[in-house]
Amino acid sequence: MLFCHAIPTNDEDIFTPLTSDAVVATYFEGTQQRTVICGHTHVQFERHLGDLRILNAGSVGMPFADKPGAYWLLLDGDRYEHRFTPYDNVEAAAKQIASTNYPQAQQFAEENVRKIPTAQEAMEFLEAIAQKNRPSTS
Repeated sequence: MLFCHAIPTNDEDIFTPLTSDAVVATYFEGTQQRTVICGHTHVQFERHLGDLRILNAGSVGMPFADKPGAYWLLLDGDRYEHRFTPYDNVEAAAKQIASTNYPQAQQFAEENVRKIPTAQEAMEFLEAIAQKNRPSTS
């Protein structure tokens, strides 16, 4: 099992379930492990590429999913389970974040705590960014 932030060779490349198999194959080329756990895009998913299993754990503090909460991955040997834990008090967390000196605190509290982007919205947004940054395959 290999744990990495984005892909095995760097912490910045973006891939989602919408990314083509050809692109994902280049990202994981040469990976010796049969299971890779990543999380860069904050969206929980499982993806297979041949005998390689790629799992995105999700995000505890800035998830892209159906509702606010902690999205995480439970591992037990070769088994895994994507998990969700609701936040105790979304409004209290948003208020606490908004009251900090962080320059975008209010925006972050509104767009990533009170209301979060859905997984589909996030994947489409991230995929558009990724396509701009990927080398041309033609």
